[in-house]
Amino acid sequence: MVAAYQAAAAAGAPEGLLWRDQVNWLNAREAAAARQSRWAVEDLYRQRIRDLQAEAAAGAR
Repeated sequence: MVAAYQAAAAAGAPEGLLWRDQVNWLNAREAAAARQSRWAVEDLYRQRIRDLQAEAAAGAR
């Protein structure tokens, strides 16, 4: 996830937006997925990485 976050930032995604989204993601991870199961946490990680990769791709255009 660190590499995906850094790639999104390097591609020009606004740092404030990235940070806000990351905080929201962390809160969702703790509030919902961690209480459900390990698989729910994995799903959240995969989705966040896809979101960051999309930010990086959008910034690279």
